[in-house]
Order: sequence, then C-alpha cells, then structure tokens
Amino acid sequence: AGEGDVICYTPGDQMLPSIEDYDHWPVRADLFRQNYRPWTEAGWRPNPVEIFLMTQGCRPFYKTVGIWAQRLRRALF
Repeated sequence: AGEGDVICYTPGDQMLPSIEDYDHWPVRADLFRQNYRPWTEAGWRPNPVEIFLMTQGCRPFYKTVGIWAQRLRRALF
C-alpha cells in the first residue's frame, strides 16, 4: 500500500491479539473515495471486536459499488 492508501479490515466475531491478525487488504485512496462511505446506520452499536478496531484508528465504512445481478432459475453447476 502506498502513502494515503487505506487498509480495510474484516472484524469477524472473535477478538484477536493484534490488528495485523485480522483479515485485511489495501485499497488505493482514489478507489476508496469512489467506493466506500461512512457507516451511518441509526442505532448501531459496535461489538467488542469493532471497538478494538476503533481503538486502533479504524472507522466503519460500507462499500457502495453498484452491480447488475440476475436470480438463477436453475443451478448452473
């Protein structure tokens, strides 16, 4: 990841010893700005894992990428 890029983390449901132990990946700053928005769900309360990530400087975001989808009428495999 380069300077200004963002590291995204998946909190999961189990507390881990270090922030590096959580599933994470880099996202280029320009792509992050295009595709992610701050989490603003009314009444949301972070769980203990999310609180830990917040103490490490993380903040909640959600991905806003649009896609085209089709419900399958039968299995493909």
